[in-house]
Amino acid sequence: MHSMRTIQDSISSFNSKGTCIVRLAISVAVVMMLSSGLLAAINNNEYVTVESNTPGVEGIYAVFDDFYVTTRGVSSPPFAADVEVTANSPWYLKRPQSGHLHLAIGENDIYQVGDGSSSEEGPGGRIYVLKLDIEQQETNVCWKTTSCKLSLTDDSRPGGEAVWSSVPAGISGKGKSVTFNPSLLGPGEYTVTAKSGIVPGYFDTCVVRVIKLVTQTLSNVPSNQDRTKLGIAEDVICHIKPSFNAEWSVEGSGRVRTTSGSMNLFVADKTPGAAVLHAMVLGIDCSVQFEIVQPNGMRVSLFEDLSLGAPGDSQVGAGSIFDCVVLPDDVSFYNIDLRENIPGESFIWPDGSSGTRPAEIVEWKVGYDNRSRDEVGGVRHPVSRLFDGAAYVDFSVNVRVPCEFQDENRSWVLWLPGETHPRKYRGVDKKARVETHATNEAIGGWMGPWK
Repeated sequence: MHSMRTIQDSISSFNSKGTCIVRLAISVAVVMMLSSGLLAAINNNEYVTVESNTPGVEGIYAVFDDFYVTTRGVSSPPFAADVEVTANSPWYLKRPQSGHLHLAIGENDIYQVGDGSSSEEGPGGRIYVLKLDIEQQETNVCWKTTSCKLSLTDDSRPGGEAVWSSVPAGISGKGKSVTFNPSLLGPGEYTVTAKSGIVPGYFDTCVVRVIKLVTQTLSNVPSNQDRTKLGIAEDVICHIKPSFNAEWSVEGSGRVRTTSGSMNLFVADKTPGAAVLHAMVLGIDCSVQFEIVQPNGMRVSLFEDLSLGAPGDSQVGAGSIFDCVVLPDDVSFYNIDLRENIPGESFIWPDGSSGTRPAEIVEWKVGYDNRSRDEVGGVRHPVSRLFDGAAYVDFSVNVRVPCEFQDENRSWVLWLPGETHPRKYRGVDKKARVETHATNEAIGGWMGPWK
């Protein structure tokens, strides 16, 4: 008994010799194991049977009157296929007269048969030796790469023009090579097939992995969480897609929580600068560059005015609450410590009395949206402070409120030197208001006087 193995997926029948027959649309391809232990590829058409037991021969395909000997993992020289050609009854073999061909990859020769009835040329065809091997069996590429090339080996002779395709779709083309743009593909693993243009059952496959370093800011404000512009001290969740272990490192103003794994947390320094996050995955370096910025301004608006008591005519003063948004607002500063470093003010009221706004440090923070609220004023004074001996007059006090943030070295850094909170008093009706001057100005309503 012979033992057999098929080279195709679908088996339709066994012949009388116990040889496993695989039926294709255009050929019947057979591989059988001889009693000597050698594998033999065999196929036939109406006229001849073609067989080869040369190691490296993968199969023999009949396409119309021609035969294609397919190989795998060999090169010429030194490889050459020994091919035996036998005429099928009632034909007899005219060429090759010896019934033997010795063909290297890319070579071909004629077979011809006759029926003995005349000396005229009989039917026949050609026997070709093919090779179709993809040079890169495994390719790992970073998603940022804009061009990547897969090629057949230089000595491949695929039979016609090779046709390239992939599962999932995204890589396709024709010829000895195919070029694709990984940055246009989704991250994942692609099985790429290069198929003979003449023998559809003859193909080679390789694997392409498009590796993406996915980054997502912990803050969902602003909404584009894949941004690479960060506020100082921002956290960024990082992971590899598809999931593979990575070795992590950072150049510049930041750090990671761990040096190994498929997920990580990048933390920007509390000092502005630039950082490059590296993830070494399957031998390739995937990286993302971050721009890290500090606060540079504050947008203010009136939220509401306060009541300082019952209406009357003995006290003057005002208080308002202002909405504050730390700028720039295309990043988030939720992770930093802020403070007002108020130096204090001394002044003289119109009535000659001394007044002060004591020095004070007020620490504050913002949420993901960089927002906070600031209550300004809220202090009452006797109406007589506005009387200069002849009349009640207008008066104002400008309170300086410079703002600072704490940096990576725990030093306080001035970022809003010009913020002020003016208090304004009107003599004619003894009303007062407070204002906040930052990147823009916001003004509270006139109010009072109070009992």
